Parts: sequence; C-alpha cells; structure tokens
Amino acid sequence: MYSDDLMNVLSVMMSLDQAKRPNVEDLMTHPKIAKVIREVQFKEVVSGIKKKEGELLKREEEYKKREERLLEEENVIKERE
Repeated sequence: MYSDDLMNVLSVMMSLDQAKRPNVEDLMTHPKIAKVIREVQFKEVVSGIKKKEGELLKREEEYKKREERLLEEENVIKERE
C-alpha cells in the first residue's frame, strides 16, 4: 500500500478548497517528492556519465588502432632505410 506521507499529500492535493491545496512549489519541496526528484536527477546524471564513458572507451580504442597503424608504418619506413 502507500505510505502515510503520500496519502497525506494526496489528501491535501484533492481538497475541494483551493486555498488548502498546495501549489507546485509546495509540492516540489515536500520531503518525499523532493527525494524522488533528486533520485530521478541522479539517475539522469549517472546515465549521462555512463554514456560519456562509453564514448571515451570507443575513442580510446580508435586511438589504439591508429597508434598500431602508425607503428606499422614507422616500421615499414625503417625497413626501407
């Protein structure tokens, strides 16, 4: 089932009296809602970091291949001399 905190928030949000209903700012600063927002933002950051890590690993592999080709070309040039 749902926590008491969530039930309280939902109860206040569904109040027929508009003056008793929280505005968006109030909801965003509610501890439980703020926690979920932080968790979502954290997951987005982690996802972005993992994506960048994948890009860097791919780039590193490309540089290693390029370095191998250059070393091979260097060896060919040395053999010709």
